[in-house]
Amino acid sequence: MRTDLNTIAKQLLASDNVLIISHRAPDGDTLGSAFALKHALSQLGKKSVCFCSDEVGSYYDIITDGKCVSTLDVSFAPELIVSVDTAAPHLMGEKAQCFADRIDIAIDHHGSHVDFAKLDYVETTGANCEIIYELIKLMGVSLTERCATALLAGIVTDTGCFRFTNTSAQTMERASQLISADARFADIVKRFFETTSRTRFELEKLAYENIRIYDDEAVAVLPIYRKDILRLSALPTDYDGLSAIPRRIEGVRVGITLREEPDKIKVSVRTDGTINSSLICAPFGGGGHAGAAGCELFCSIDEAEEKMRSSAKAVLSQNQ
Repeated sequence: MRTDLNTIAKQLLASDNVLIISHRAPDGDTLGSAFALKHALSQLGKKSVCFCSDEVGSYYDIITDGKCVSTLDVSFAPELIVSVDTAAPHLMGEKAQCFADRIDIAIDHHGSHVDFAKLDYVETTGANCEIIYELIKLMGVSLTERCATALLAGIVTDTGCFRFTNTSAQTMERASQLISADARFADIVKRFFETTSRTRFELEKLAYENIRIYDDEAVAVLPIYRKDILRLSALPTDYDGLSAIPRRIEGVRVGITLREEPDKIKVSVRTDGTINSSLICAPFGGGGHAGAAGCELFCSIDEAEEKMRSSAKAVLSQNQ
């Protein structure tokens, strides 16, 4: 059931033990949302636990402080279960599926959000951390450096350092306020945009080698093969963000990234702003934002490429 942010704030203020669940294959926005909310609840003397089905790794230490979030203490009994930045319950991942029908509050910024919690708050902001920022203010909690840094990291990563079309004037205003609250902006930029792990470097090399361009150079497809992920022992955090690479090519309007997993193909679509990504993913049960969307296909990676190319071509033909 859709609700307002004031109601969400009251629910959180009335609860002492809160479980906060991020989506699988975590990114900066879902982790930033979770840990910022955790820091805020801690200031109020409440206990909260951040949980994610997938291992995070050191890439996001600036948000998580190196704390493990993929193992849940079975002795922790939450009064309230909150999901953040998650458009549908299956996106919480395998380990979190036991909570799928027990979510009390879902806070999300995806236009494709499917209501699944007792209370759903959805606002199509540039980053989910923008919503969490406003929620924390409603809760009457002052921003600490750690909290502000987690929020700003989520905003910076989800907007591509304010380069993507989801960046609004309000996004910039909120970011400015977080910097004023001592968020470590320079460290965030260095971590996510100026530093590359060796594994990420190897994946990026393969990405540039494997990209294929089609349809009068309007569509670029990047396959990420399972064999390479295993050979490099890559974590989800190592290939997070690779989906932005195909779109960087001059003339490309639709960038499609296909990541091969044991039982499916994970698809990420990014566009130049003139094409709605979610329309390309919709025929396959996916969704997201206009500029960034995703879906899953249960076929070979070659078949997935053909299906996504065909869908992209159909949407492109409607936007000539």
